Amino acid sequence: IGACLAMLHDRGETHGSLNGQAAWMSRMGEHYLVGWHWALPPSALPLGKLPSLQWTVAAPEWHDGIAAGGLWWRPTPATDQFQLGALTIAALTGVTWSGDGIDALGALEALTHVPRPVHDVLRRAVARDPAGRFPSVATLLRVLDRAIGGDSSLAGLALSRPALDLAGDPETMVARQEARLRAATGLDYELLE
Repeated sequence: IGACLAMLHDRGETHGSLNGQAAWMSRMGEHYLVGWHWALPPSALPLGKLPSLQWTVAAPEWHDGIAAGGLWWRPTPATDQFQLGALTIAALTGVTWSGDGIDALGALEALTHVPRPVHDVLRRAVARDPAGRFPSVATLLRVLDRAIGGDSSLAGLALSRPALDLAGDPETMVARQEARLRAATGLDYELLE
């Protein structure tokens, strides 16, 4: 999903409406991102059309507009990054991001099996001030990949090494190996075999 956002941002586009219902993953580790009707330049959307707050993680820079009841939805690469960080924290902790994210960040802090550098990367991705976030989603992904380490991937982050080794099923192991390779190479290479 992060690679998809990085590709959108390279084209000068944003998604703007990431949430726990918009990101899907199959049992084989394939990721799907729904809600593409929001991934348009805001000028291309009908006047007054905004994503529902029920289905959108609100970035901190939108809070004043939401409170004032005005035009709050102004998607940027920084708000996409915030939403990706909040979504990742929710996936790891099971706690949906809401408001200022205190509950989700507290749950993240309680995850002792997630490496400390991963905690730090995710906290930076959801920084209240957009200037405190990573310069791009691509940078976030590179730093996160280094924080996870060479023998892991985002798809296997919550699994311990022994759990991966005990999987045993050759097809499952090949799928996990491919997921790790794709995470490491990102969009820079086409995986043929």
